[in-house]
Amino acid sequence: MRAGATGAMLQVLRDALERGCRPDVVLFNAALSGCSRVSAPSRALDVLREMERVGVPPNLRTYCALFAALGKRKRMDQALSLLDAMPLEPDEHVFATLIGGFRQAKDGAAAQALVARAEAAGVPQTALTGNAMLHLALDVGDDALFDETLEGMRHAGTAASDLTHAHIVARALGASEYAEARTALDE
Repeated sequence: MRAGATGAMLQVLRDALERGCRPDVVLFNAALSGCSRVSAPSRALDVLREMERVGVPPNLRTYCALFAALGKRKRMDQALSLLDAMPLEPDEHVFATLIGGFRQAKDGAAAQALVARAEAAGVPQTALTGNAMLHLALDVGDDALFDETLEGMRHAGTAASDLTHAHIVARALGASEYAEARTALDE
């Protein structure tokens, strides 16, 4: 989907509503995913407002798509405000998506604070959130954050996934050597 297509997509959605179509959360989430893919957070927020207008309650996937769109544009303050206002209890997918936004913004400290917030809310470190943090630590070159995240995963009893091992190998090799190794494996 091209960036200019999001406006047309929203118009098609509005036209369908005017013709009496009964939209559901799946339809709106598809529109939000499109907005996220093309980094169109303002359009994604328009979709959320349209959902509210027609009485379709958002679900956790709705918020993940919104957070992804906001994160791609490094609008993390807005994403955190939306998290605070969210009427649902966030899960590991929500927190991992937000960590991805902090990765885009290269803000390891804010991501660490978010992990602490997740744990305080009863959402423990999982392979999903842990790997998101490991990826961020690699991107920003923060060895201490990498080690702290691995320790947090061990402490939480999180089983290491293939992706966890790939992050560990990436750290051991260094970014450029890891990229070369991945290219060789993909050939």
